[in-house]
This record gives sequence, C-alpha cells and structure tokens, in this order.
Amino acid sequence: GIWSDILSAVGKIAVVCNAYIIAFSSDFLPMMLFTLDNREKNAKRKDMLSGYVNFSLAVASPEMTGLEEPCRYWAYRDPQGNYNLFFWKLTTVRLLFVIIFEHLEQCAAAVHGLQPSIGSVHVIGCFLQSLTNSLF
Repeated sequence: GIWSDILSAVGKIAVVCNAYIIAFSSDFLPMMLFTLDNREKNAKRKDMLSGYVNFSLAVASPEMTGLEEPCRYWAYRDPQGNYNLFFWKLTTVRLLFVIIFEHLEQCAAAVHGLQPSIGSVHVIGCFLQSLTNSLF
C-alpha cells in the first residue's frame, strides 16, 4: 500500500544522507586524495601520509587574528585565504563519492528486487504441488 511507497522514499533519502555524511565528515577521502597527489614525493617513504597534517592546516596571518604569531586551522586554503586547488579536487571527489554510493545502493536494491519473496515462493510451490498431484 501507501506505506511501502513512504518507506521506500525514506530509505532513498537515508541512503543519500548517509553518503553525504560519509563524504563530508570523514577524513578518508582527503587522505586518499593526498596520497594520490603526493605519491611521487612520498614513494620512498613507508608512510604515504607523511606531511598530511601540516598540509591540511591553513595559516591565518597575524593581521587576520590580531595575535603575534600565525594561527593554524583546518582548511584547504592558500596564504591569502582563498580555496586552493586541492579543495576543489576534494569537493569533486566527495560529490563523485555520493553519486557512486547512491548508484551502488540502487544496483543492490535492483538485485534484491529480483529475488522472489517468501510469499511468492510459497504460492509457486503450492501451484507446482497441485499440478503434479493432478498429473499423477
């Protein structure tokens, strides 16, 4: 009935929300992109994420903060305060992750939809049993 449609819509909204939460709150994608961007530089090291923490912290100049020394904060910005190229690459990767995550869920739902439900298996079994009883 109508509840099936409502639950289906809530499920689809939940999948998209989960994809956004994973993409935008996790450090997995920034770390992977940093590793791919710096693979030549860090190829000889065992730790592929060497320098990631310093890279992910932007510098606020003393003029901006009013403090005597620069302040570091989590962002992907250049010294002038503008977003750097890594930020735009990361935003693209995050949005692609959301699209791929959503499409994989849709494929899984389609495969699940191909499986017969218990009720239909029971009906088919009863039909086949009655058919074999009438033939023999």
